[in-house]
Amino acid sequence: MALSDIDLPPVIGKRQGKCEADHFNPSPVCGQVFDMRDRRQATWHAQPEHEPLINSRKARSLS
Repeated sequence: MALSDIDLPPVIGKRQGKCEADHFNPSPVCGQVFDMRDRRQATWHAQPEHEPLINSRKARSLS
């Protein structure tokens, strides 16, 4: 599934950490690193069984 396929509006939170990298953590299920400020990504990676999201930009460039 691609991030653009998730039926939630992109809501990006404000930076709270010292640097941008503080907001990226690996999913304990699939291992993909995701932006915890993006509700779509956080919701997807909170599911107990999920696949890594497809990078839409990368997928478009491969086709």
